[in-house]
Amino acid sequence: PMVNYGDNMPIEQIVATLKSLIAEHPVQSIGNHVEELKRLFNLKFGTLLKDAKTAFLAENEEGAEFHYENPIQKEYNEVLFSYKKLRQQHYNDIEKVHAVNLIQKNAIIEELKDLIENGNPDTMYKKFRDIQTKWRAIGPVPRDNYADTWRTYHFHVERFYDLLHLS
Repeated sequence: PMVNYGDNMPIEQIVATLKSLIAEHPVQSIGNHVEELKRLFNLKFGTLLKDAKTAFLAENEEGAEFHYENPIQKEYNEVLFSYKKLRQQHYNDIEKVHAVNLIQKNAIIEELKDLIENGNPDTMYKKFRDIQTKWRAIGPVPRDNYADTWRTYHFHVERFYDLLHLS
C-alpha cells in the first residue's frame, strides 16, 4: 500500500528509504513509492540548491561560476540508477518469457494442424483436448503477436470442429 512519506522527511532519509525499498521489495511493486520519493527528493534538493546558490552569490562577485555538489545527490543518483537497472532487467525477463511462450504456442498450432490433417478419428478428440490443455497452460505472448497467434489458433480449432462434425 502507498505510504504517506510527508514533506518533512529529511533528504538523507528519503535516500535511505528509497534504498531499502529497492532492496526489500520486488521492483515491479514499488513504482509509485519510487515516484513519490523522487518528487520529495527533487523538492528538497531544489531547496538546498537554491540556498547554496543564494549564499554563493552573496559571497562572490557577479561573474563567478556557481557549482554545487552534494554527496547525497551522488548517492541518490546511484540508488535511482540501480532501481532503473533492476526494473529494465525485470521487463527484459518478461519479454524473454513471452518469446518462449510464443514459440510454444506456435508449436501447439502446428500440432493442431497435424492433428487435423493426419489424425485418427477414434483418438482425435482426446488429443485435441490435450492440445487445448497445453495451450491454456502456456502464459502470455508478446503483445505484437497476441492477436495473430490467437486468431490462428482459433481458426484451426474451428477447422477441427468442422472436421469432427463431418466425421
